[in-house]
Amino acid sequence: MTPSACIVKWVTESNRPANIVNDAELQNIFTAGRPHTIIPSVSTITRNINASFTKCHEKIGKLLQVSTKLPLFTGAIN
Repeated sequence: MTPSACIVKWVTESNRPANIVNDAELQNIFTAGRPHTIIPSVSTITRNINASFTKCHEKIGKLLQVSTKLPLFTGAIN
């Protein structure tokens, strides 16, 4: 998983604002031991969250369309 994907996952799962990546202490934690680490910008995180939402929304929509086309089971098991 890319660093950007990890941050997107953490931000969304813990209900944090995307601009938390601008926090100086958080940036220190991200770069501890890896001084050349590039931290994605707020706009990159926001764009990735929106792209992830769109992809999930489309996938769920397709799953729901398929499930409504399946025949309902109405018979008893013998």
